[in-house]
This record gives sequence, C-alpha cells and structure tokens, in this order.
Amino acid sequence: MKIVWWNLYSVIFFYYYKRLIVNDLSKREDLDAIIELLHVLSKNKIKNINILGQPGKRKFLVDIFYEKVMDGSISSDKEAAMFFYQEPPSSRKYKDLKRRFFEKIKNTLLFIDVSESAYDDSGRAYYRLWKEFAISKVISGKGGNKSLTKLLEKLLRDSIKYDFTEISLLTARSLRTHSATVLNNRRKFKKYDDLCTKLQVVNNLEMDAESMFFDLLGRSYRVRDHERVAFFDDAVMVAAKIKALIDIHSTYKLNLFFYIAQLLGVKILGNNTEAESVCHQALAFFKTKPNYSKNAIGIFQRQLFLLYWQQQKYNAGEDLLQESKRYTRDGDLSFFTNHAYYFLLCMHAKEYEKALDVYTEVNSHRTFKTLSAYSRERWALFGAYLNYLSGQGYLPTFKMTTFRINKFLNEVPIFSKDKCGANIAILTIQMLLLLLYRRYNEVIDRAEALDKYAQRYLRQPTTLRSYYFIKMLLTIPLADFHQQGVLRKAQPFQKKLVTVPFSITRQAYMVEIIPYEHLWQYAIDSLDNTFWHAATNRSSR
Repeated sequence: MKIVWWNLYSVIFFYYYKRLIVNDLSKREDLDAIIELLHVLSKNKIKNINILGQPGKRKFLVDIFYEKVMDGSISSDKEAAMFFYQEPPSSRKYKDLKRRFFEKIKNTLLFIDVSESAYDDSGRAYYRLWKEFAISKVISGKGGNKSLTKLLEKLLRDSIKYDFTEISLLTARSLRTHSATVLNNRRKFKKYDDLCTKLQVVNNLEMDAESMFFDLLGRSYRVRDHERVAFFDDAVMVAAKIKALIDIHSTYKLNLFFYIAQLLGVKILGNNTEAESVCHQALAFFKTKPNYSKNAIGIFQRQLFLLYWQQQKYNAGEDLLQESKRYTRDGDLSFFTNHAYYFLLCMHAKEYEKALDVYTEVNSHRTFKTLSAYSRERWALFGAYLNYLSGQGYLPTFKMTTFRINKFLNEVPIFSKDKCGANIAILTIQMLLLLLYRRYNEVIDRAEALDKYAQRYLRQPTTLRSYYFIKMLLTIPLADFHQQGVLRKAQPFQKKLVTVPFSITRQAYMVEIIPYEHLWQYAIDSLDNTFWHAATNRSSR
C-alpha cells in the first residue's frame, strides 16, 4: 500500500490546482475557488496527518501493531494483547490500543494512491469518485460554494459514464440542493430534479436485485444435498426476476447479479457444461462494455479456471491464462491469482514441468515481494510440493533441496494456523517428505499428534477427503512401513476416499494441491517390502 506523504495543505492545493486550474486553464474564477478552499482549510489548523507507516517518524504502538499484522506475526486478539501487554484481549489497555489502531487505519485509507496500475479505469474511477464525493460534502459544509459546482458537475458526468448509480444519485441530489439554495437557478434545479427521479428508479431496481441476489448467495454456502434441486429452482427464479429488471434498465450491477445467479444454480447441480456456458455468455457480454469494471471479466474467468481445474482440462486452462493477461495488468493481484489457479490445474493434470514454469515465473516476478504475506505463503507451499515431486523423479529439471521442516513452518505462519484449510496441506507435505527421505522415526513421532488433529478438525463434510487421506497416511507407520502391509491396512479408508468426489471449494483450493489419489500412489512408491521397526532402529526382511 502506497501512502502519499504530503502535508495536507499541499495535498488539497495540488488536487484542486490539477482539477480546477490545469484542466480549466483560462477561467479566472478557478483561482477564486482555490483561495476560498485555502480559507476553509485555515479554519481547521491541521498540523499533522495521522496515518500509518510514515517513514522517518518515531514509531508508536499502532505502527508496530501494523507491521506485526502485515508480516503475519499477529493474527488474533489474543496474540496481540499478549504481545503488547501480556494481558487478555478484554484488558482496557489493549482495547484502547485497538481503537486507536482502527482510527489510524481509517485515516490512512483516505491516502491510498488509486492511480496505480493495479486498478483498471473503472476501478480507479470508483475510488476517486467516492473520495471526491466525500470532499464535496466537506466543502459544502464549510461554505466553499464557488468550487463546489464544478466539482459536482464533473463528478456526476464521470459517475454516469461508469454506471455508478449510487454515486450518480447522491451527486444529482447535491446538485439539486445546490442549484436551489446557493445558485438560485430554477433551470438547473429542474434539470437535476428530473435526473434524480430517473436515477431513483434505477437505484430502486438495483436495490431489489441486490436483495434477491445476496439472499441467494448467502443460502448457497449452506445448501445440503437434498436441497440442491430446490436451490436450483430458486436460482432460476431469481435470475428471471433480475432479467426482467434489466429489460427496464440495463446496468453493470444488474447484469453481474443476473449471470452469477445463473451460475450459482447450475453449479449447485454439478452441471459443469452448463456452468461453462454461463461463464462464456457473461464474458461475451462484459467484454463489449468498455466502461464496465474488468473485475466482472476476472470473476467469470476465475470461475472457468475452477471448472477446468475440476475437470483437468489442461489445454483449455492454458488458453484461458493467455487470454486473461489481456484483462489484467502484469503483476497485479489478479495476475497472481490467475497464475495460482493455473498452477493447480497443471498439478492436477500431472503437467508438472508446466507447473514449475508457472512457479518460476511468479517467484521471479519483480512485484512478488509486494504481495501480502498470505499470498507469498501460498507460493511457498506450492514450492514444497514441487520439491516433493522432484524427489520422486517427476521434475528432473528442478534442483531438489533438502526440506527443513522448521524453516518451512517459519515461512508459512499464517497458513499453519488455518486448522481446516492450508494447514492440512502443510501437514501432508511434511509427512510425505519425511517418508521420501526415509526419516521414519520422525514419522512415528508425528503420527499420534496427526491422528488427534484429524479427529478434532477434519471429521466434517467439507474436509472428509482430507480426513480419509490422513488416516491412510497413518497406516504407514502402523504397518511398519511395509508396502504391501500398508496397502492392506489403508484399503478401507481408500474406498471411502473415492466415494467423496473432489469439488471446487475453498477447502480444496487451499488443501488438495495434488489430488490425494495421486499423492497416495507417490507415498506407496516411497516404500518397499521391508519392515522397519523403530524400537530396534533397524530393518528386517
């Protein structure tokens, strides 16, 4: 996150110099507007901008709080309270620190640089227009009437251009009030009054669609097997109702809700062919709307990645990755997200060399170090699995490194705490690498704790595949690392595993980096028909 470090006077002066002087050079009244704004500022006597991360400044507790959260050292109230005060989260001192931290975050958000290439035109406009609307309310409250008209009029033009109904309506209302009270201009009042009426109709349509859509979306997270058909019918009905609203007035929001509602319905029935069709229809629509946010294109491209991943359609996924680069900027968040999806697709399709190419491209990218700790940990985890594949002989071009468990855990502190998510993948790769290195004593040492972990966290519908796979791994030390003995003991769990199909859920995305069926075969390949006894620390045939 980049922060603008200017003094507030300089920020406002430069902003209005650029907007009012540079953009409308020859108008004398613009200088009057600037002078008026400076008088508004002088009444407030602001001496400091209270924001996070200012270089060269003495660090306060809130700044340390910020650094610890960003590097993953702190991820809960309990950890934060203990770090700062060695007290529980309910302590008054910690609550006061957290309140000050939150206030500073809010101040800092106002200075985020939205001109960066990480945003498309619509994205930059969205943040800029909301900031300008907030500024307009401050100016209005402080009596800066000369500068207000131009600011609001440009704000209205841009918000309509990008189909931001809510901002357009609020701005039109402000202009209506301003025309009647300050300008005393009947013609302008009537113009903006009529526009408010029209925008209110559109806003009401979007509000109705939002209500139906988010109710459907919320229900989609907890649909049980026997409710799938009923949910599909409801999704079809919601999509039809939203389509009727689109026929009255087509907007970005309404079309986005319409296509996602359709997608929710067909996905709940597992109809991958129809889900792909909906995604392609949505993409065809949004690609023809240059003023709409490219975020919509990204949404449906990522859904296609997931569908291709589930079906192991490697070639289609490769084509999609190349196409997605046209709608993302090199090195932005979508760039890395798309590459992560494609990496997983390669791993599931056993295209390991291609997965390695993707991993290398991402880790050597100039902006990789700017990613959040969470995102970097994901790629560290991917690297551990590539290391394992190299040891198994599937990546001859990848130089295998000795896996150091403690070092790896230090690289993924956030993931290690996700008990029902990425931590499963971490525990799995640890066991597989220990087996590969034939460090059997350590496998035995970890077995009991791993069994308790599986019993406590993984016996639920969304993690059943992980539960059965870990139970399969735990039969290895029970059978004294004898290949045929392991196969016999693991058979009951293996039969249960295949009855739980792989599904494109968040849990699968974070956990099953390589299908468990493939990993199991690789684990078996690490063994031979030799008994290994920990008590004597020797093998016997």
